[in-house]
Amino acid sequence: MKYATLNDAAEFTSDLNLDPGSTEIWYQRKEVFGRVAGFLKDPNTEVDPENLSKTHVLLGKVCESDPNDLYGSLQGENWSPKGEARDLIMGKGLGHTSMSVGDVIVNHKGTFIVDSVGFKKI
Repeated sequence: MKYATLNDAAEFTSDLNLDPGSTEIWYQRKEVFGRVAGFLKDPNTEVDPENLSKTHVLLGKVCESDPNDLYGSLQGENWSPKGEARDLIMGKGLGHTSMSVGDVIVNHKGTFIVDSVGFKKI
């Protein structure tokens, strides 16, 4: 099975709450991967919560809103254990399946970037 959307993972991984919802999952573009947060932060690559599409791609919207739960759910071995998300990831011009430092979650409480340890509200 190949995923056409992030929500397709909910059908095959019932223990993950990736059904459609309002929480946005933004993955960093290949050209900024590893430079927007954490140890490799590049001061010239700022993440603008009002213009995420400049540095990130909207992977999808899910109903889970807890960043910690989402981080665990969006590790490749959990939501795409047999490469089901490969075409989805490549089709969006992304280069990583697992949620990583620098990726962003937008929910009803704000905009959060995955940092070296935990999440940082931006």
